[in-house]
Amino acid sequence: MISNIFVISRTSGVCIIHKSYSAKRQDESIISGYLTALNDFSQEIGGQTKELKMENSRLKYEFVDSETMFVFVVEETDDPNKKSQMNDAIDRVISEYRKKFPNGLNFTGNTEKYYKAIGNDILDKIMYPLALQTRELSLIIESRISNFQNNDYSQIKSDEPFDLENLVL
Repeated sequence: MISNIFVISRTSGVCIIHKSYSAKRQDESIISGYLTALNDFSQEIGGQTKELKMENSRLKYEFVDSETMFVFVVEETDDPNKKSQMNDAIDRVISEYRKKFPNGLNFTGNTEKYYKAIGNDILDKIMYPLALQTRELSLIIESRISNFQNNDYSQIKSDEPFDLENLVL
């Protein structure tokens, strides 16, 4: 499963969009700073970061234009079908982004204007059906309901609810 997607400005290091597709929530500003620093370090020693493997997941970097990089946090699996689904989803996200922004982003620091255009219209429309197919969506929803019931709002970052009305399956 792709648990998180970060869309980061390559020039400023600002997290333009962060979408979580897992029950666990992260501090996007700390993580996007780490991801940017890692790529900057890689460039200093001889190239861009393509992928970073960790114990249970990997970070897959996609540099889509001069301003924008996507970082996908992909949970490791031995299931070849799930691997294929995740790779297909990443390819579709990048393809849809390039269709919607053929000249790339002209990022001026305003992240709000991209939330719907990238977050809802591209990421959610690809990732929620995948989560539904892999039976991960129920875990995400259960976790978020539990967070609301326990009044633990510190882990809820998104102002946008699930956009299930426009979900294409």
